[in-house]
Amino acid sequence: MSVVAELLVSRGAVVAGSDREESQVLDHLRSVGVHVDVGHDASHVDPEAVVVVSSAIREDNPELAVARRRGQLVIHRSQALALAASGMRFVAVAGAHGKTSTSGMLAIALRACGLDPSVAVGGVLPQLGTGAHLGGGEVFVAEADESDGSFLNYSPAIEIVTNVEPDHLDRYHSREEFEEIFVEFVRRLVPGGLLVACAEDPGAARLADTAKSLGARVVTYGREEHSQCEADVLICDVSVDAEGASASLAWGPRRARLRLAVPGEHHVLNAAAAWVAGIECGVEPQAMADGLGTYAGAARRFESRGAVGGRRLFDDYAHHPTEVEAAVRSMPQVEEVAVVGLPAESGNESVVAAILPKEGQTVTLEQVREWAAKNLSNYALPRQIAILTEMPRSQIGKVLRRVVRDELLAAREAASGAATAAAVSSVEHFPGRGERKDGGQPEGGQDSKAVKAGPHDSAAAR
Repeated sequence: MSVVAELLVSRGAVVAGSDREESQVLDHLRSVGVHVDVGHDASHVDPEAVVVVSSAIREDNPELAVARRRGQLVIHRSQALALAASGMRFVAVAGAHGKTSTSGMLAIALRACGLDPSVAVGGVLPQLGTGAHLGGGEVFVAEADESDGSFLNYSPAIEIVTNVEPDHLDRYHSREEFEEIFVEFVRRLVPGGLLVACAEDPGAARLADTAKSLGARVVTYGREEHSQCEADVLICDVSVDAEGASASLAWGPRRARLRLAVPGEHHVLNAAAAWVAGIECGVEPQAMADGLGTYAGAARRFESRGAVGGRRLFDDYAHHPTEVEAAVRSMPQVEEVAVVGLPAESGNESVVAAILPKEGQTVTLEQVREWAAKNLSNYALPRQIAILTEMPRSQIGKVLRRVVRDELLAAREAASGAATAAAVSSVEHFPGRGERKDGGQPEGGQDSKAVKAGPHDSAAAR
C-alpha cells in the first residue's frame, strides 16, 4: 500500500491514509507528501476521495465502512497501481516466490543502463531507499500478486513467471486451481506481449506450453540439467560463493557473462529472467548482465542484519517452504545463521529464526530478543526461535521447511474454521551432529525457545 501511495503522490495525486501505529514507513510517506493518520477512524475519510484498499482490509474497517455507506468509489490497490502505470510499458513479475528479488534486479539493472524505469516492488531497494519510484522512462516494473488474483488487473507487455508452485491454499484449493489463475494472467498480455517463464519449475513449464498454445510469445530459461522443458535461455557454468554468484547466459546468438553481488543459485535464475526482459526492453545482452551485477539486494531478502553471539544474522522474507530452503542454501559457508520471515496466511506476520552456534558456543534467547528489537523494529518479534546445535546444511533446510509447512497448514485450518489456535507457538529442539540418541545434548547445545508475535495489521489508504 505504501508503494502505491508514493507512486500516486509522485504523479500529482493528493493522497492520505492511515495505519494502526507509527513506523519508519509512515515517516517516509510523510516525507514525500502523503498525509498519514495513526489509527483507523471514519473521520479520516474525505467524502470526495477514491478509497484504495488491499485484500487484507476487512469490511468492518471503519474507514472502508463509511466509504461504502456513502457510495464512494472503492478500488483495489492493484487497480490503483495500474492507474499509476497508465501509458507505460508494464513489466509484471509473478510467481509463488522470487518476485521482489527479480523485479528489484530488473529495475536496478535498467536504471544502470540508463532507462530510468518506474518501480513498484514489495520490499525496499537500498539503492533507491524505497520500493517505489516514478521514473522518466517508458518502462514500469512491478510485482504482480497472485495471492488474491489481483494481478489480473494488469495488462502487461512483459510477464515474468518465476514459478507456479502451489501456494495460498486458503484461496486456491488445488494445484490445478492455482495454475489456472496463471493461465488467466497470461491472457492479460497485450497483443505481441512476451511471457518469460522458468523452465526448471514444473508449473511454469506447463504454463509456458499453455501460453504457446494460446499464441503468446514465450521465452523459457534454466539450467539444462534441471529444466522440465527445453530452455530457450541456457544458464551454464554457475558458481556461488560468499561474495555472490556467476554464470554464463546464452539465448540463441546472444551471449553474456553474469556476475552478481548477491549469493544463491536462485538469484542466478532470477537474474536470467530479468536479463531476458531487459533485452526485450532494448538493452544489449552484456550491458544488461553488467547492470544486473549492480543489484545489491532488497530489504529482508537475505539482508545482513548484524551479529549476535559472535554470529552474523540474515533476514529473509521467505514465506514458502521452497523459499526457506533457497535462503538456507544462500548462507555463506562460514556463516551458519539464517533468519527467515513468514507472513502467515491468517494475516499475521512472524519470523522464524534458526540460530546455529559454533561448537562449544552458546547463543541465548535474550541475545536474539535484543537483536530483534534493534534490527526488526518494524516487524513483530520472532514468534519462532529455534536454537540448534550444528548440523549438515541439508538438514537445516529440512528443519525450516517443516516448521514453515506446519505454520501454513495450521493457518489454513484456522482460516477454514477447523482449528481456532494460531499456528505452532514453539519449535522443538532439533538434534545436531553428535547428539546422543537418548536425547542428551552435546556440549554447546541449547533447548528451543519461542516468542509469541502480535498481529501485524494492514491499513487502508485513500
